[in-house]
Order: sequence, then structure tokens, then C-alpha cells
Amino acid sequence: MLEEILQYIKNNFIPIIIAFLIGVTATLFVKFFGEIKSLFVDPEKKKEQDRKLRIHFEEIKQEATQIVDSCIHLTDYYGMILMNRIGLTIDWSDYISKFGLGLLPELSTIFTAHFAKDTAEIARLRMNIEKHNKRRVELDYRVKSDFGSQNIPLLNINNSSNRPFYVYDTIFRPLFLWWQACNREETNPRPNFNKIGTKADGEPNNLYVEGWGSQAIAYAKTDYGKNKCKHAIHDIAHNEEYQMYASWLIRLSDSLVREVHEFAQQLSNILDSVERFWPGTKSYRFTKEKKKCPECKEIFS
Repeated sequence: MLEEILQYIKNNFIPIIIAFLIGVTATLFVKFFGEIKSLFVDPEKKKEQDRKLRIHFEEIKQEATQIVDSCIHLTDYYGMILMNRIGLTIDWSDYISKFGLGLLPELSTIFTAHFAKDTAEIARLRMNIEKHNKRRVELDYRVKSDFGSQNIPLLNINNSSNRPFYVYDTIFRPLFLWWQACNREETNPRPNFNKIGTKADGEPNNLYVEGWGSQAIAYAKTDYGKNKCKHAIHDIAHNEEYQMYASWLIRLSDSLVREVHEFAQQLSNILDSVERFWPGTKSYRFTKEKKKCPECKEIFS
């Protein structure tokens, strides 16, 4: 195949060179013609166009600033990527219905026209965050299903129930820390799911895990219920598959958050550079996009 290509080039060398020169000449002519044409634009009209372009940039900058703000407020929360400015005690289902799993905002066609590469990067980050958060939610459902298979419901800690025993949904936080500590083979993990029981200064029907303060992880009215919850919690806490998977999720969420923060800083630097050295520097200049941006098309029509 390579020999055939080389032979073709050899046989058609002159036509290929001519075609290449015609292409280069045409490109230079178009660029030169555009520069010559700009010299004959009415100075007042050009001044007005420049003024409108600067206003146009400021409008785009507002959207870009919101994007940067969304990025820098992302944080890892026990393997889940959330907005740290939003209350972190709300239920996953409420959070997902309000904000979705991707978190980063959808972008306007105007922003996309001027920041095509950044738009593509935001789309990639949004997709990765959504994929990651789906994994995190699915793990919660698997654990909830494990408790359910033993007839132990997983209930919201703020909701009252007449059931004789159940596990609080807040158990995921200490579980994730425990799983991470087990995966690191820590000698003195906190919290410690080897020690689950009641507390002298706690609610007598609540179960607590050592090293997790005064927040209960389960409720049981009888000794039978307490033992049933303790054994179920112990088995799930010592599940090696969960330990490895949870640790991986935490490492991945931390990596994704750093990646998003770095992108936000880069975009912020571009905006500052354009504003300070209008219309920008060699690395990035804010230019008209008549073909892709409807606002530019109107300004320079």
C-alpha cells in the first residue's frame, strides 16, 4: 500500500505541487483581500463595531463567570461530586431532581461560537461527572438492597417510623470513611465498624459506631432488632468489594474535582487576559465570529 502511494506521488509530482501552490495562494489572497477591505471601512463605523464587540464580550464574560463559579464550587462529598454552596444534608433523590448529575451548566450558542474548545471541555467534564455520580448513586442502591434483602429498611433520619428496627440513610458517610480506611489498611480506623452498639449518653434505642460522635446509624426497639441490625451493618461494612469500589470512587471524584478546578482557573485567566489587554494577547484574542455567532453577524453586517 505504501509503495503504491509513493509511486502515485512520483508519477503525479508536478500536478500535486501545482495544486498545493494554488491552495496556498488562494488562502493568502483571501486573507490579504480581507485586510485590504478592512482599510476602506469607515473609521467611525469601525469604532462603533469595536465598541459593540467589547459590549458583546462583556455579556459573554458574564456567562463565562457563571461557568467558572459553578466549577470552583464543585467538591467531593463521600465519593459524590456536589456543589458545596448547596446544603449537603439533602437526600440524593431531591438533589438529583433539582440539579441533575452532571452539575455544570448548559452553554449558549454565543458562548460556544467564541469558546469552542472550552465548550467541548465543559461537555467532557459534565459527562464524566454525570457518569461518576451515577456510579455513586448505584452503590447506595446496592447497599440499600442488601439491607432490604434482610428485611431491614433504610430510612431518612429525619422521618419518623413505626417500624421496630431500621438503618438510617446517614450511614453512608461513616461507611465510606471506613471503607477507605480499610482499603488503606489503617490500624486505627475512625469510625470503627468493629464496634457497634448503644451509648450510655445516647438514645437507648439507637445504635452508634465508635468514632462517629453522637450521630446514630440505626434504630431498634428490641434486643433482637439491635442484633439483627448490628450483624447486617457489620457484614456490609466488611464487604471487600464495597471497600475497594468506594475507595476507587473517592479517588476518582477527587481527581475529577481537581480537573474541573484547573479548567476554571484556565478559563478565568483567559477572560482576565482579554479584558486587560483588549482584545487579548497572542495566546487568545477575542475576535468576531460572523459565521457562528448571531450577535457578531449583526454587529458586522
